[in-house]
Amino acid sequence: MADLVRITLNECKGTQIAAIAGGVDMASLGDVRSALQRAVDASGHGFVLDLTAATYLDSAAVAMLFELADGLRQRRQQLRLVVPDEALMRKTLVLTGVDRVAPVHSDVDAALAALARAE
Repeated sequence: MADLVRITLNECKGTQIAAIAGGVDMASLGDVRSALQRAVDASGHGFVLDLTAATYLDSAAVAMLFELADGLRQRRQQLRLVVPDEALMRKTLVLTGVDRVAPVHSDVDAALAALARAE
């Protein structure tokens, strides 16, 4: 994986959480996509992608978020994104419509609570 991006995986109450730190662009996209696909648990109700420490998403990375949300939806699972309210990236997700396919929360706890309510 490109040196400028790291993915950390955790689990909380049966929900997989992936945190991305750094920028996701064409150079790292393949590795990021593969890591996220491996992290998705087929038995879980949803998947949380924490973008709090992400510094950049290019257009291909935004397209990957749409693909990830669609793949999860086909498996009757939900994608929840975590982006702080003040982050510029939040505007990008709203402008591109990603927030319509994957709700955006201000922190991981809020994303997990929303998934629990949806069960």
